[in-house]
Amino acid sequence: MSGPTREQHSEAPEVWFFTPPRESTDQIQIRRAIQRKCEGEGATFHVRRTETVRVAGGDNAGRAFDLIKPEDARNLYMQIHRVPVVVISSSGCFIRRDPSSNPVRRKQLITLEGFVRYKARFRMFRSPAESERFMEKLSTLTALHPATDVYDPRILPLHVFDTQHDWEHLEGEADMREFRSRFGGGSTRLDRRRREWTKAKAMHGGDTLKVCNIEIPKGYHWDVTRRNGDERITTTHEVWKLPGSSSYCNIYPDGYVRPGQGSGKNRSRRVWP
Repeated sequence: MSGPTREQHSEAPEVWFFTPPRESTDQIQIRRAIQRKCEGEGATFHVRRTETVRVAGGDNAGRAFDLIKPEDARNLYMQIHRVPVVVISSSGCFIRRDPSSNPVRRKQLITLEGFVRYKARFRMFRSPAESERFMEKLSTLTALHPATDVYDPRILPLHVFDTQHDWEHLEGEADMREFRSRFGGGSTRLDRRRREWTKAKAMHGGDTLKVCNIEIPKGYHWDVTRRNGDERITTTHEVWKLPGSSSYCNIYPDGYVRPGQGSGKNRSRRVWP
């Protein structure tokens, strides 16, 4: 089945199920139980296989992790900005913060739960009994503590904005104050790498996005300018370079990146893949 594109729109609920390339007997039963539930509720059921990678350094050296493929991460994140999505896994799944290299340490990975936090509901089942007892209606499983408007930091693609911290509790006043104190609030922020994210005045390109009942204006994005920050921007499926201090790119809430209009040494460009 081909992945979603930026143009697809559908009101049908979707379940994205992530499972290892070699499933145990229990994981097969979990997958089948969730598929039956989806069929019973008329929900679209997507199965995506992870890949097993061992990290090379740090406290977890040699440990195998189930990693989601970059293209699956891209398609999932785009889709949760278009239709209601429930994300389910049968094992602990992770995503590379930098898709161009194999991770050498655990800190270079983000959990699947953290990846979709504030934008889709996540559930993980460890046993067939848990999945068989899954009685909640899929249509009621919306993201916990979603953004309230487009100025809320939870509307950002946080895994791009801050590649070092997961921001697990932005529903709390203390964490929200810390975020705004560190990065700024409103229409302009400086990200972890000291690049400037400014709400664009010209709403050009892209789709009309919707996430957790927040309708995002068509073309809504941030102009991300290097200034005195790092030149390299990583998403879960691409790496971009801002070679000059005035280089910039457009970044959308669904993680889509397009080059800015600079020229010569100041023109942003994709360097991977």
